[in-house]
Amino acid sequence: MKYSINLTIYNRDFLIDRVLASIKYFTIGDYELVIVLDGCTDNSEKICKGWKHQFKNFKLLYADDIGETLSNNIAMRNSDGKYIIIVQDDMIMTEHGWNQRLTLPIEKFNDIFAVSARCTHNFRMNPKSQEIYATEYNPKRWADILIHYDHAGVNHNTPRNKFVIRTSVIRGPLLLKHDIVKKLNYLDEDFAPMDMDDHDLCYRAYKQLGMKCGVFCIEFLHKHEWGATRNPNDLYGLPNDYVLKSHFKNCHLIVKRHREMLGYSHNEERIIK
Repeated sequence: MKYSINLTIYNRDFLIDRVLASIKYFTIGDYELVIVLDGCTDNSEKICKGWKHQFKNFKLLYADDIGETLSNNIAMRNSDGKYIIIVQDDMIMTEHGWNQRLTLPIEKFNDIFAVSARCTHNFRMNPKSQEIYATEYNPKRWADILIHYDHAGVNHNTPRNKFVIRTSVIRGPLLLKHDIVKKLNYLDEDFAPMDMDDHDLCYRAYKQLGMKCGVFCIEFLHKHEWGATRNPNDLYGLPNDYVLKSHFKNCHLIVKRHREMLGYSHNEERIIK
């Protein structure tokens, strides 16, 4: 099995039919689809079961509203593919062969373990942050402990023939070398329920194994308002309270475990023809 496409779902019945259709009709080659339904209370399960016979290799797993980090680990640990591709439940593939395109940097360069289709960047400490000394999160905004910079990706006009390397990437769509992630024991579950675990994984891969990550753009559709972590009643578009709380906790974890990586920059661009 070459690819394991991992899809974790939390109450996306208004969209998941389109997400599954896009995987079915735009993915090529030998792959399995591994779905984790994370405490869904809507019709997501029914919709997924309706698609079961459309896929040659299909796994449907269940979790009890445990959040993104733990759900992703369940999916990855139940994957058989050489490559794992994390696709979030609010992303619709629109490019034929998108999965094979994401593989190109890993197959061309032997020091790469992760390829994001969305974004890569570096981090540094925010010298003006007061939250680095705080013990409680601010319920009105993201923690300002870290600053991300040197961005590349779909929202930064990155040319499609360039694979851009930075110190970390973000999930969705995110291709990972399964053997490397397994050596690292997958996502660190101290980061549960969500956020910053992907950056921690990138730092551990580089520090322990010398493996790097970057972005290689593909075409896909993703709208801000589709995200499950957004509160539809919040006119300012702030994330739900538990996301802000987790983000605050996990920024402190990143500082504690990877302070030497903050301000350290990978700034490479490699051409892929």
